[in-house]
Amino acid sequence: MPSNLDKLFYVILMSFLKIFWVIVAYILSLRLFVHKLFDKVRNCKWSKAVRIDTGEYSETNTLNIAFNRIGEALAISNYDQGVYVRRFIPNKGWLEATCIDKTINSDNPEATTRSRRYDPQICLDGQGNSLVSWHEDQEFEIVSGHTGTSWINQYRVGSGWGEPTPFDLNLNGCGAVKIAGDLQGNVIAVWCHNSREQSTIACKHYSPETGWGKTFQIAEHSLYTHNLNIFDDQQGHYVVTWDGREDHSADDEFFYKGHVPVYARYYSINDGWSDEELIRPDFYYDKMDFEVAFDQSGNVILVWEHYIVASPDRSIICAVRYSVENGWTRACEIDPGIADSSENLSESNNPKIAFDHAGNAIAVWYQNSDRRYGSIWTNRYNSRSNSWERAHHISTENANQTEPQLAVATSGTACVTWAQQGGIACSLYTNDTGWSSLELIHKDNRTYGDYAPRIAIDSKDTFIVIWMQESSKYSTFWSRIYTEKAGWETSERLFRDYACHSRSPEVKLDPAGVAHVIWDTSDRESCNTHFWSSYLQLQDNTDA
Repeated sequence: MPSNLDKLFYVILMSFLKIFWVIVAYILSLRLFVHKLFDKVRNCKWSKAVRIDTGEYSETNTLNIAFNRIGEALAISNYDQGVYVRRFIPNKGWLEATCIDKTINSDNPEATTRSRRYDPQICLDGQGNSLVSWHEDQEFEIVSGHTGTSWINQYRVGSGWGEPTPFDLNLNGCGAVKIAGDLQGNVIAVWCHNSREQSTIACKHYSPETGWGKTFQIAEHSLYTHNLNIFDDQQGHYVVTWDGREDHSADDEFFYKGHVPVYARYYSINDGWSDEELIRPDFYYDKMDFEVAFDQSGNVILVWEHYIVASPDRSIICAVRYSVENGWTRACEIDPGIADSSENLSESNNPKIAFDHAGNAIAVWYQNSDRRYGSIWTNRYNSRSNSWERAHHISTENANQTEPQLAVATSGTACVTWAQQGGIACSLYTNDTGWSSLELIHKDNRTYGDYAPRIAIDSKDTFIVIWMQESSKYSTFWSRIYTEKAGWETSERLFRDYACHSRSPEVKLDPAGVAHVIWDTSDRESCNTHFWSSYLQLQDNTDA
């Protein structure tokens, strides 16, 4: 007969087992709930990687890609033999390539007069219509301000591609046309013209109802204009930037030394052009890459790395803002920590900028303070005070942090990811708690190295991070998804390349909820360059 003590032990054991199995069932139910929650975000894995250049010729010079709000994409690639496009259609994938440069001999491309085609541009509206441009130069020179011909071609839903036509520049010595457009199909084209007497920036407007308007000037200088760029938000707001140089003969930037003034003009489809603005008079001649962000009202912030005139090895982060109500502000330094004399050799570079829906903006950048270990810094623009806050580290860990990437959700939550010793790291920002502690979202090992992180966010505030992992034998792309409700999903491998050296990844999340990763590869033997893509359909956005 069991004793009372044995009976008590048996009761306690059974109670413990019941509690144990209840906990196990709860954990399994929780995991099932999380998986179902992820299923709402994602219903399939990454597609098989496909080449999105034509594959017909051995070398791709350039590729550009654009997306619209219904999930369609258009990729344009150019060769010495011609210009080709490929369309992406949701639920169908990438269609076959189409040659839109009918001036070539399609039966025998090698018999065609060889000319350099470059700088392909795309405008894709919200209905699937598109306008593309490219520049052609018989002398193979790729210097802004040279003589050449810019071409345009248009695609209309229901009728397809038209014939390529030369863009009427009216002047010799014109640089490549830059185009940008909104979702209604309106397009702005700008280009520069340099002569011994003067330099001008010219412009044309296009609307689907009336076609191309007349050419008019938006700037005139005694300086040589260079580095013309146009930025837009696809909602009818644009910023055009360019620099001016005193030496009209300085066609080759490698023989030109010094600091140059940089100018800008803002355009709104409702209010027209702003006055010309001198952003700063002392840009270093080959360091003029702007990062640009628009808010919902059309206000815009430009950030850039600015090299000090007296110390070319030293750089800071600067910003300038255009307000729809008040116009341009003066350029300012948003990296004041650089003023510390102990950091007089520091470099700040690779800035990124993004707005939330309240008009606040976050900037992040990489700073190398002691030429050994890099760190990630940030500053925040406060729309209420109309000013920048104080710059500070996101993480103080000495892990050689580099390559910061930024995305901001509509709620104001921001995610910054970067590469460092040990893997890919991130930090999250919320309006209530500020920046979180560093979190490794992927740990590398001694065999591989993680680098080139990229981040994007969709209209449902789903973040996606991709990065590369390199070994002596192959390149691998990885991805990881984050939502505020479910946190980080497990990492997923989307591509492994044994034959080529992969590089320059980009990730895009279109408004229809399709995530695209685009990268280029260089064959290890022939060194030919090609462009690839893989995509992921996010179910929750498709159903919305």
